[in-house]
Amino acid sequence: MQKPSNRHTVCQKFFIRLIYQSIFGVFFYSFSLIFSFLPFFSQRIKEGLRNYFGYYPKRKTGPFIWVHGVSLGETLVADFFAGRLSAMYPKLSFGLTTTHPDCLKLARKKSFFSSSVFFPLDFRPFIKRALSSWNPDLVLICETDFWPEFLFQCWQRRIPVVLLNGRISNKHEWFFSNSRRIGEMMFGCFTILLVQTEIDKKRLTRMGAPLEKIKVLGNIKSDMTPEIDFEKLDSILRWVNDKKLVIFGSLHPTELEILFPSICNLAKKEGLKVLIAPRNIKNCNIWKARFEEEGVSSMMRSEIVGNQTNLLFLDTIGELASIYSLSSIAFLGGTLDEKVGGHNPLEVMRFGKALLVGPYARNFQDIVDQLIEFNGCRVVKSGKEFDAIVQELLNNPKISQEIGSSGKQVYEANRGSLNKTIECLQPLLNGIVYNKV
Repeated sequence: MQKPSNRHTVCQKFFIRLIYQSIFGVFFYSFSLIFSFLPFFSQRIKEGLRNYFGYYPKRKTGPFIWVHGVSLGETLVADFFAGRLSAMYPKLSFGLTTTHPDCLKLARKKSFFSSSVFFPLDFRPFIKRALSSWNPDLVLICETDFWPEFLFQCWQRRIPVVLLNGRISNKHEWFFSNSRRIGEMMFGCFTILLVQTEIDKKRLTRMGAPLEKIKVLGNIKSDMTPEIDFEKLDSILRWVNDKKLVIFGSLHPTELEILFPSICNLAKKEGLKVLIAPRNIKNCNIWKARFEEEGVSSMMRSEIVGNQTNLLFLDTIGELASIYSLSSIAFLGGTLDEKVGGHNPLEVMRFGKALLVGPYARNFQDIVDQLIEFNGCRVVKSGKEFDAIVQELLNNPKISQEIGSSGKQVYEANRGSLNKTIECLQPLLNGIVYNKV
């Protein structure tokens, strides 16, 4: 693996790192006394305390890949990609790190990961300890999560680091564009940066990433099409009871405030069902109580009985992508909240359903732009616009079907990223596997 080349000297790189680690160290030691009591109050700290300090279980012998993903979507990408590589290279083993306990629970149910732990704090002794414990032959970072000390130590140890299915937010762009020296040091540590769109590529270059290391390969999630187990959805199918279903997927609190009157009205309509999937399932009980105050009864997915209520809260993890297949209309959460910038529309597009999005979709801007161009979605900017468009689609099923069909065509056009990614990484993977075996 070649060392990253940029206009900064080695001394400058170490100086930037020294400043970062000094700031990190001051904060860490300032809160160390409080930190020691946190296990009594925080389940996340209680479960991951040793991991945060870099204490990891022994990994399997042979070629080993460290995979890192933060969100549920990134963890699913990690699992999907690891599964494909396992089929191609049976002697490969994988360890997964994350920062979220729900992702950890999901990963531990998967057979592809021999170890699943929390990512260490980005402090030199903890990173050194974790890397010495696992000593990976390759690091895959899914989509987005960049830690300077971790990347720098991988570079020092000549461990190849790959950005997989990269997605660059405008927040990352703003920070690293204004801290370009840090960006150049960090992204120079990557062996290759595989991103979803041309927008991601442009953002990375503005952040200091070497242009020659960036490749645009599309979104791997377009190739993740697991079979739907309708037996598991049987209780929801009975609840829907052949009626039209409107889904609010990955909804944020700010969006509930905007759409609350609209949802109340929809839930009171005859012949219509409404399902709300909060981005944070901890909001289910709070939101349920609020609707009941307005005279709208509801049920939880985990306690579903019969089909009497028109409103259902999805309080389970990992089902939303399949439940979209039952919808007539789906609203994509995070797109009415400027701070969020939207969630993944591919899950709705896959099933050819009428998709509604708000004006803030920067996280998936390229795909949303394609949807708008080919009439594969409708953009709503307020509760009033939402009401008008939903009413139009409910009254005109043909328009709804046309929007869904166009969205599915855009989805199909974006497939193929998985094979492109494997083809791009195959020389690296062959070198790792056949040098170790």
